[in-house]
This record gives sequence, C-alpha cells and structure tokens, in this order.
Amino acid sequence: MTRTEWLYKFRRIHTLASLDKLYEHLSYTGEPSEDFAMTGAYDHRKAELSAGKLFDRVPKYVWHYVE
Repeated sequence: MTRTEWLYKFRRIHTLASLDKLYEHLSYTGEPSEDFAMTGAYDHRKAELSAGKLFDRVPKYVWHYVE
C-alpha cells in the first residue's frame, strides 16, 4: 500500500489511543517493506488529530503540537 492508502485507512480512526493501538498491531503483523509508508501516514494522522483538521500536506507549525 502507498502512504496515501495508509492515510485513508488511518483517517477512519478518531482518537489518538485507537490510532496508537492500530499502528502497534499493524507494525507487528504487517510487511516490513511497507513500514516506511505506514509510519509516514501514522505521523501525518497524528498531526491531523492534534490540529483537529485534515491536511493534504501538514504545515510546519502543526508539528510542534504532535507528541
């Protein structure tokens, strides 16, 4: 899957706790070749949840709010 496809999958999740749980599960059961794309989409979704908005491209100032 591409980063965009992972992002669409992660956008179904509306809480940070559920997103973390899903990411941990997928990182252990998923393919290692897709790890980079999945991690990028995970970080992108964490930024969206922190800001409360959806972004095509996350602005720099939002990354300060991501834990």
